[in-house]
Amino acid sequence: MNLRSVVVGLAVLFAATAASEEPKRDPRTQLEFFIGTWTIAGEESYREMCRWAPGKRAVICETSGGFSIFGFSAHQNAYTHYALSREGVLETLYGWVTEKQWVFVGQTENAGEYKRVKVTLTPTKAGFTFRQDVSINGGSWTKEHDFEYVRLSSATEASK
Repeated sequence: MNLRSVVVGLAVLFAATAASEEPKRDPRTQLEFFIGTWTIAGEESYREMCRWAPGKRAVICETSGGFSIFGFSAHQNAYTHYALSREGVLETLYGWVTEKQWVFVGQTENAGEYKRVKVTLTPTKAGFTFRQDVSINGGSWTKEHDFEYVRLSSATEASK
């Protein structure tokens, strides 16, 4: 094997490696989807306002019933959702995004009752469907909520 063959081989290997290394996109950029003002179909007085936290590290959503925070945990390699109700109940969910939906899962405990939660958010033209299934103390999954969030204003409009 001559030097020229080695150089050409290394150049091809280097070019193939460089081409396969796409720049990594910050997963938090996908949280932009939630920025804006929302309502729930059929509940026109309901409002949920979601905005970037300083530094665009998380999205903070506020309602009259509490607030929630969407983020991303590099340690867990998962999206996070923390919700605090007006009653003071904190719910922590971890999730991921597929081509068609966001899926979050978690577990809470209250007075010895274990509740597993699965929330599926499926984007639509008007906003997204929200479906929450629960399992109590390891029982079968049942639908707890199923409704449509409707976007009233987008991230662009919210920043004006």
